Amino acid sequence: MLKGKLVNIRWIKNSDLKYIFEWINDPEIQFFAQEDYPITFNQWHVRRIYSDGIKGKRYVFIIEDKTGYVIGELWLYPIDLRKKMAELVIVIGRKNFHGRGYGKDAINTIKKYCFEKLKLEAIYLKVFSFNRKAINCYLSCGFKTIGKGVKKVLRGDRYFEELIMELRKE
Repeated sequence: MLKGKLVNIRWIKNSDLKYIFEWINDPEIQFFAQEDYPITFNQWHVRRIYSDGIKGKRYVFIIEDKTGYVIGELWLYPIDLRKKMAELVIVIGRKNFHGRGYGKDAINTIKKYCFEKLKLEAIYLKVFSFNRKAINCYLSCGFKTIGKGVKKVLRGDRYFEELIMELRKE
């Protein structure tokens, strides 16, 4: 278990799927996290998406507050050990934990794990250009915008870019 100031990060287990099922189908969470929106995931899809993490074949973690309450998920996937880099995906699925520093603490906790334990040189992530709160969080954790994708994310009648942000080992 990785311990931050506000959160603990642990490996995913089968019993976590009930929490993930709730937020993966929440339209407000999907708006900021899913390219295809809205979309419905049934329980079979959720089990299939997360099965490799549960089996220990992928770096899929659960974010808990200090009382053990499950508030989100975090992936390091894909990890390229040859290039010493990984993609970070984070979702704080419990909306009442948004904007309170839990995501920032989870990122700061996992980056220490990435750089010290996994010996990575860089972590990158993708974020929709309209997701200002997430972008500000990532900037405050040391990420820098290094590129933009094509305008492929449709919200309403507008298309938005996906930004690529990176954090390099100091």
